[in-house]
Amino acid sequence: MAEQQYDWDDDFDPESFDRVGPDPGKYHMAIVGIDEDGGNRGEMIVDLEVLAGDTPKQEGRVHREYLSKTVKAMKRFHLLAIAIGFTTVEELKAMKERGERPSYDFSKAVGRQLCYELNEEGYNGQKRVKGGFNFFHLTHPKVEKWPKNAAMLQKAGVAVPPPEQHYQPPQGNTDNALDGVF
Repeated sequence: MAEQQYDWDDDFDPESFDRVGPDPGKYHMAIVGIDEDGGNRGEMIVDLEVLAGDTPKQEGRVHREYLSKTVKAMKRFHLLAIAIGFTTVEELKAMKERGERPSYDFSKAVGRQLCYELNEEGYNGQKRVKGGFNFFHLTHPKVEKWPKNAAMLQKAGVAVPPPEQHYQPPQGNTDNALDGVF
């Protein structure tokens, strides 16, 4: 194969290149990769590509999130499952009442879309971007005004309903729809 030339990104600076993932922001993202046991400690690795967001020039960047499989961290799996449409808050509540545990096949999550807020935090003297528990379904009221890629929504067959038909979280603390469930 012959040597090829590659174009420059307008804002590429080789001396300040320190992050390949997206900057902090509120994003419409698609899951582009899942490795259910790929982390060094057996974490599930989720790769999410930015489709649209409130931070400029982030489209196409990929954020890698590690989901620990400890009991304390299981809430993140449930929030992710809700965000990508694998389940609902109501279904999880009903399962808990029946004494059942949910199961998900995250290998089927590739291509699913969601909204995810990324924040910058300090870790071992370094700054890193992490999302934590900020997974939201595309129709969640918190993300109603977040930028979304209409073409990708249409391609995935996702119709974002008018605001009056959006998902309604349980009454009370709307910051965490799973409060009191797990």
